[in-house]
Amino acid sequence: MNIGWGHENLLDNNQSLSLNYSYAFNLEKEEWGNLYIDYTEPYLLSTPIRFSIHLFNEREVTSRMANGDSSTYFGNIYGMNSRVGYSINPSTDIISELKFKKAFINVIGDYKPAKNIVTNAILFAFSRDTRDNIFNPAKGL
Repeated sequence: MNIGWGHENLLDNNQSLSLNYSYAFNLEKEEWGNLYIDYTEPYLLSTPIRFSIHLFNEREVTSRMANGDSSTYFGNIYGMNSRVGYSINPSTDIISELKFKKAFINVIGDYKPAKNIVTNAILFAFSRDTRDNIFNPAKGL
């Protein structure tokens, strides 16, 4: 099951906002629930800097029975991705991205994994697109 809402021209400033929730289960006693929130600001503080943020929460519950022993796995992962970009010219961009993810894991049963796991990442990128100009293919770049 998926439920979502989004708007591509929020406040008439070309901003976009979307909310999505999904839930799934199967007959093997597994279920998942995911929540995602995305926001994009193409002109941060009225400057040519692009900003976007992606927030998420992913949950999983799994029950297993083996050799008369049962165990239940609970996973809760949340985090964010934040990106800032600037266009030097129509074909060249500079991008910076920060990612943060934290996982809480709890298991009832014999298996004992690490309880709290944190993952971080930083990305710096330079991108140049030299394809033909889509509005005037003879012009190119």
